[in-house]
Amino acid sequence: SCGDCCLPVSASCTVNGSTNPVTIAPGGSATFNVPSPSGGFAPYNYAWSGTPPLALDPGNVQSFARTYSSSGIYNVTASVDDSSPRPAAPAACPTVTVPAPLIVNDCEVRIASGGWTAANASAVVGEMIAWRLTASGGATPYEYDWVETVDLLNTPANQVSYTTVPADAGSTLGESVSVSDAVGQSGSDTCPNVSVVSTQTCGSAAACAFRTEVCSRFSYTDC
Repeated sequence: SCGDCCLPVSASCTVNGSTNPVTIAPGGSATFNVPSPSGGFAPYNYAWSGTPPLALDPGNVQSFARTYSSSGIYNVTASVDDSSPRPAAPAACPTVTVPAPLIVNDCEVRIASGGWTAANASAVVGEMIAWRLTASGGATPYEYDWVETVDLLNTPANQVSYTTVPADAGSTLGESVSVSDAVGQSGSDTCPNVSVVSTQTCGSAAACAFRTEVCSRFSYTDC
């Protein structure tokens, strides 16, 4: 019996040791490997191709690594044969996905039902204060880590925004927040500070429409 050498060459490919699709950060490395070819007559020969085409031919090697700096979807295939005239065995590697760089926007604050702003602000006792940090690109899900910078009693768990209602005037509230994605990209920003006051002029009826409840509570003359 001639054993395995009578069989055609058979091969499979892994990326970073996995047979499943892989996602890596921009600048990350992927190692392509044909771990255990079988059949035919050793030693085996290896030829590599890719879509998009490989920038540099790795040559007749069983394993090689590539660094990917540009976002995109990359497919690599190994072709394995022996010294016999039988056709080479193709081994498609798992797809490598490189997401766009993570973009972390400015942290913003909103007082009551007003608009979002990246500037420091002031709020009346009892008004709702909300901070948020938005991100794009990268690989979801994102993870948020909030850290108090001044005078906050607690910080939120992993969430895109944080809301509080101050009970005492004379304090300044602030937060900083960092965000990371599923492949280890990260960024951070310091949020606007909010000064808490006991009263605040609302101005015109239109300007103070979103402060109706607070204005009523404190009997502002301008409301």
